[in-house]
Amino acid sequence: MAVADPALAEQVRQVVAAAGRGLVEQRGCVESPPRIDRRQWRTAGVVVMDEHVARWCVAERPARDGATVLVYAAAAPQEGWRLAVHAKAGHVLSLPQQERELVRLVGEAVESRVGGGRVIAVVGARGGAGASTLAAATALVAARSGARSLAVDLDPLGGGLDVVLGMEREPGLRWADLSLSGGRVSATALHEALPRRGSSLSVLAAGCGELGKIETEAALAVVDSARSAGDTVVVDLPRQWGDLQQAVVEAADCAVVVLPAELRAIAAGRVLSAALSRLCASVGAVARGPSPGGLRLARAAAEAGLPLLGVMHHEHQIAVSAERGGLVLRGRSSVLRAAEAVLGRCREKTARR
Repeated sequence: MAVADPALAEQVRQVVAAAGRGLVEQRGCVESPPRIDRRQWRTAGVVVMDEHVARWCVAERPARDGATVLVYAAAAPQEGWRLAVHAKAGHVLSLPQQERELVRLVGEAVESRVGGGRVIAVVGARGGAGASTLAAATALVAARSGARSLAVDLDPLGGGLDVVLGMEREPGLRWADLSLSGGRVSATALHEALPRRGSSLSVLAAGCGELGKIETEAALAVVDSARSAGDTVVVDLPRQWGDLQQAVVEAADCAVVVLPAELRAIAAGRVLSAALSRLCASVGAVARGPSPGGLRLARAAAEAGLPLLGVMHHEHQIAVSAERGGLVLRGRSSVLRAAEAVLGRCREKTARR
């Protein structure tokens, strides 16, 4: 931070604290001309400066490798935008009116971006379709590669992804414990605070306490921050359609419908297919058998208007493992193969983008 105005500097401190970041302050910025540590200026994840320091930038042209933000204590004057262009500042913000935007910029600029982050939204065509099992399996398979994986449970009535994964007794935050201010969260801090299975898989579960509402802004903050940090984020969506579901699907790289091969599920799948396709570029089905009417699983997906990504069947051993310590995936499991197919599809679509 290179801000000479004490009141404006205090607002920036509060924003950086809300973003969960460390702050280095340039004390010499109040002088004329400002005294700035050029090494820190060049390497900081984000520089926040005021008009006084911006004029120094125009004259000195210090090297920068990251984002630069010009802040004002009131609405930015027209001259401020011209100054930002000459000072190489990518953003001009007014505080406190645009505090949330500054929180987002600070979080995005400082969060380590390792690439490969993706968001997969999973929803069942009907209750009991197996969406939570597939979501948990997909998160498990993603974590096996050694990269971080985050399973996000957005269904308070689903029984809990932490239960499916055998993590319900693990210490850590659930949605009811999570307080997000400013619409931004550190992915690293989040993983450290959540229940974990091994070193790579974390789960943010709805919990088993009082039924509460998960705010759309909080869900998007978690999803966006984890993807920005390179994580694979697998979201277990509730079937009730609303602002939360719509926003998460719109943010997702891939949406998956778990489709039992039966008439009622296929009818519901058609409705879901139309809604999801309007919001997400990649939508597909994992069909679940056996079909009570003998319908082929590929035909079930086609009837629902969805491309078939994979198939899964009821597996007694999977059900037993989920009841006795958490989901275990064995080599010949159809659920394992379906999870691998979903991840493969998402990698393919992400690479094309």
